[in-house]
Amino acid sequence: GVDLITVHGRTIQENKTKVRSCNWDAIATSVQIARTHSGNPNYPIVANGGIEFPADVRRCLDYTGASAVMSSEALLEHPGLFGDVGVDAGDEEDGGRGVLERQIKFCYEYIELCV
Repeated sequence: GVDLITVHGRTIQENKTKVRSCNWDAIATSVQIARTHSGNPNYPIVANGGIEFPADVRRCLDYTGASAVMSSEALLEHPGLFGDVGVDAGDEEDGGRGVLERQIKFCYEYIELCV
C-alpha cells in the first residue's frame, strides 16, 4: 500500500520561473479524492509548492486540508523557514538586507555547531 502521498501544485510545464503561484486548488482536490478513495479522512497528504515564507505553511494547510507541507528551493534562501512557523510573519518580505542578515546569522549558527 501507499503510506502517504505528496502532491505538487504545478504541472511539469509549469515551474516557478514561468508560473509564480502554485495551484493549491489542485492540491485540495487531490486531498479530497485521496481521502475519499482510501476511506481514511486523515490519510496523510503532503502539499508541495508555493511555500516561501513561514506564513505560507499555515495558509497552505488551511487552504488545501493537507497534513503537512514541504519546500525545496525556498529553503536555500531561508533555511529557517520551518523553524519560524510560529512567528508572526509580518516581515515576510524584509528585502535584501533582511535576507542577508538572516543568512549571516545562519552561517554563525552553523559554524558554532561545527566547532
